Amino acid sequence: MDVDQSLDLSESNIVDRAVVHISTIFMLLIIVLATHQTVARNVRTYFGFDFVVHWTEPAARHLFIIATFWGVAVASRNSEHITIDLIPRMIEDRWPQAYAAQRSIVTVFNIVFLAFAFVGMAYWTVNNWDTHIGGLGFLPGGGVIYLTITIGIAIAILYEIINLYRYSGIGTKVEEKWSIAAKYGSTERSE
Repeated sequence: MDVDQSLDLSESNIVDRAVVHISTIFMLLIIVLATHQTVARNVRTYFGFDFVVHWTEPAARHLFIIATFWGVAVASRNSEHITIDLIPRMIEDRWPQAYAAQRSIVTVFNIVFLAFAFVGMAYWTVNNWDTHIGGLGFLPGGGVIYLTITIGIAIAILYEIINLYRYSGIGTKVEEKWSIAAKYGSTERSE
């Protein structure tokens, strides 16, 4: 199995780079907070110094959840979801239309799942905006966490819609038309 470990984007614009950088920042914050917890607890255990910052554990937990959904957005953008690709590999060369239909159907299921998650998180964002989450009293409310997750889901939905557009074949027809227009200066034929 070939796994691409890079975060390189096939076509990059400022929004794509921002999503990747924000996701990376979330992961780096998780590493810093978890490392602090580990070191601080060991120092307290072995040397008796107590410099544990108690809010770092719930913050790392919530950042992990947030980073998961932003990571889904990055995976959607790069079409790098974890998949079982036995059947798609078998039909890709033999029946390209069936392969495109299968990719489109899977993408529609992804969009439906993400839409349900989006509606649920939007509900939680609105209804828990002023709720304080234990250990994170410095936040204006739990709604900030839910809003960040909701934004990650919305970006993932947007990327999945772009993928559906590409897999359905509409995207290639439009791209061909625009490449012809760029080459000849117009999309209309003059006779």
